[in-house]
Amino acid sequence: MIIGIIGCGKQAPKHIKGFRASGIEEIRVCDLDQERADMLANALGVTAVADVQTLLSSGVDAVSICTPTPTHEKLIRQCITANVHWMCEKPLCEDVATAEALLAETNAANLVGAVGWVYRHVPALKQGKMLVEEQQTEDAALGDITSAIFRIGGRGSAMAWKHYSAQGGGAIQEMMVHMIDLAQWYFGPPEEVKLLERELRRPTRTIQGETLEVDAEDWVLASLKFKGGVSVLIQADLTTPAFTQYIELHGENGSFVGSIQPEHASFIFLNEARSQWPAGRTALEVQPHNLYHSQMSAFVNDIQKSTRETADTLKDSVEVMRTVKKLN
Repeated sequence: MIIGIIGCGKQAPKHIKGFRASGIEEIRVCDLDQERADMLANALGVTAVADVQTLLSSGVDAVSICTPTPTHEKLIRQCITANVHWMCEKPLCEDVATAEALLAETNAANLVGAVGWVYRHVPALKQGKMLVEEQQTEDAALGDITSAIFRIGGRGSAMAWKHYSAQGGGAIQEMMVHMIDLAQWYFGPPEEVKLLERELRRPTRTIQGETLEVDAEDWVLASLKFKGGVSVLIQADLTTPAFTQYIELHGENGSFVGSIQPEHASFIFLNEARSQWPAGRTALEVQPHNLYHSQMSAFVNDIQKSTRETADTLKDSVEVMRTVKKLN
């Protein structure tokens, strides 16, 4: 199997290593900046090609799109035309109608399409998903979940485009969408969406040695309400000096706290013992985990074995786009 990578920025090495860990040996890359593609190829032992069309006609079976959001639509359609399976970094695209069309066109071509909601592969956050699903049983550990908090923050300033609205940047598209996807993965589409705060707290950024005046929001707070009365607060930003991420689920019998960060405390606290969990606090052991290996393995398996593990990431991305639209 041959994999192509479009875009040779920060995410590309993660995708390459994930594919290699999944058993893919032949990988080809391209970028608008040929020098950047050559540097990545030399550093990681892959093959650089001239452009997207050369890549898609070179015999690749699938590609991973690691470019800014405004470029996704065109690149995905090029993949569909070339009969090439595709995965793209989140979010899928810029509007709901396009998302619906890309889903329909990919399915009609009988291709695998996937979106990189990598947080779904975090062991602690998968445990949270299981606790939510357990609510359908009489012995649900947390009992009826009534509220939740989803938080993600980072310092930003890695790439200039991530701080310009016209280029698909901002805390909503860059950070909050991950938590929206998690919340909807847990609870389904929200019944109510409110943007509580949207601010640009750092309009001047120093990025790669250059001082820039930027315009995309870097601090946001939203409220989502789901079926059954679950109230969720989601806060995201590009102003936190040290990256942080966690979620909290609170039910009538207990709480769950989970994070992508191994150093962050992840635990279940119950008032009374239920399911397999004792009363009191139970720490969850969170070992370092290759999330991109898990993500790329699922994508590769879907292609090779005609399975559907990644299908939901594309379908659910349409629902994420619906929620994002209500925030703008």
